[in-house]
Amino acid sequence: MKKNIFLLFIVILFLLVPTGCEVKKVEEVTDAERFTSEFSVTKNNPYHYIEIEEVLEIFENGTGIILFADPDSEKDQATVEILTEVFIKNNITKVYYYNPKRIRDNNTKEYQQLIKLLEKYQEQNNNDNDEVDENETIEKEELFLYLPDIYFVKNGTIIGHNNDIVTMELDKEEFLTEKQRKQLKQNYEKLIKEWNAVECTDDEC
Repeated sequence: MKKNIFLLFIVILFLLVPTGCEVKKVEEVTDAERFTSEFSVTKNNPYHYIEIEEVLEIFENGTGIILFADPDSEKDQATVEILTEVFIKNNITKVYYYNPKRIRDNNTKEYQQLIKLLEKYQEQNNNDNDEVDENETIEKEELFLYLPDIYFVKNGTIIGHNNDIVTMELDKEEFLTEKQRKQLKQNYEKLIKEWNAVECTDDEC
């Protein structure tokens, strides 16, 4: 009986002691892979996830390209597909990505800060109230961050911005016509050209 207990102890000890064989760890998912899983674009993409605090810092005094988009939106998916193609074609290797939907829906303090920084680039949120009582005080329509939206920022100054798809009349069957896709590509190409001109220094050009 004692012998059996001893053998059982040895077996348990053997199982607990490391054998020198490392268990293969699950590889960390890169930002590019995470983005691909959300937007169905190539893994060879330039997107880097950042938090709202970093977004605000860039708009206040930083430099970078910032994309706002929501993966649950078909419109955003279509835009990101075109954008990614243009970024890769133009060798853009870093684009910061943030989905503001949660802070926008909750009208958080950070969202209010963001709207203030982007005030002149935003549209008013239409409440579609056709009839208003003459004695009722009409509140000023709040600015609203429509998605998708992209900004090119240099030292806290916005040098380029585009959310053209927001105002497009989209075909429900095709969603984006070939003509619209071509127009968006041209607009994005122009923005990147302007961005490269600003980024290019005398020593590098």
